[in-house]
Amino acid sequence: MLQAKGSAGVRDLCKKKKINLVLIGYSLPPSEKRKVWVEARKECKTPILQLYQGAEPELIESNAFAHESQTPDDFVKSVRSVLRRLSN
Repeated sequence: MLQAKGSAGVRDLCKKKKINLVLIGYSLPPSEKRKVWVEARKECKTPILQLYQGAEPELIESNAFAHESQTPDDFVKSVRSVLRRLSN
């Protein structure tokens, strides 16, 4: 797991490393989520898992997934599920 700070960090990591999954946290403001989303789509070309809490996820499109975590275990299951889809 690698941490990226904002959209510029996502862009830099995707150019330097092979990224299998981009995870967008629920605490990011919507405007920053959109910026991260754009950079991840443009540079990583990999699935995106958006975490959300309470309201519906706002950034869902093709090759993207959303998850509202209730427990640490269900979060891990969601990540595994997305990665399994990649390998099939």
